[in-house]
Amino acid sequence: MKYSLHVSTRITDWKFIQELEALGYDAAWVPDSQMIWSDCYATLALAAANTSKIRLGTGVAIPGTRIAPTSAAAIEWGDHGPGFRNVDDRIPIYVAANGPLALRTAGKMADGLIAAFNDKPDVLAYHMGYVNEGAEKAGRTLPEDFHSVSLTNAVILRSG
Repeated sequence: MKYSLHVSTRITDWKFIQELEALGYDAAWVPDSQMIWSDCYATLALAAANTSKIRLGTGVAIPGTRIAPTSAAAIEWGDHGPGFRNVDDRIPIYVAANGPLALRTAGKMADGLIAAFNDKPDVLAYHMGYVNEGAEKAGRTLPEDFHSVSLTNAVILRSG
């Protein structure tokens, strides 16, 4: 099992990601919400410049609010030499889904699934049933390393 945490997309909150790395977390996610916070990719860039091993990602990116080239330019990393963009290193795509259509879409094309209550075996089985349906319809076999991410909440009421 791996542990990650959602961090708000306030531009200064990249510092929390630095703390998470020091605590041993595997990954940090920054939500894409231009209407209430800072830009997720700016926050992630600051986190990337100030950490060395924690995995970073949007949790989740909203394709309806950005055109595809803008999202692609924000997430491709590496040497921007003669080709300008690194298209050789594969970036895994997880689909956030809870309903049948989106779950089938995850099976059709995603590397993993982000869903609420995946920590409950019956809910995970329900979700994966639709994911497998989507994969089968697309003529795809899910990779062995297809990951399921469970969204849970934590509330800190006081320090300590």
